[in-house]
Amino acid sequence: MIAAGAALTDEAGASVTSDTFIRVFMTIREADADTVVQPQTVAPPRACTGLTAVEWGGAEQHKIS
Repeated sequence: MIAAGAALTDEAGASVTSDTFIRVFMTIREADADTVVQPQTVAPPRACTGLTAVEWGGAEQHKIS
């Protein structure tokens, strides 16, 4: 896990700081056969400038019987 504002290093080992930090955490699970998925409305992305660090993660939710 990368802490917000954490010091990062580039390929040469020099210390860099991100201008934007994005953390994405997703959960997934099996859907029932009759599940209807509604379309999502997603806002247009904002312009990123400088270094943007993105941390991805997630977990699988097991269905409770």
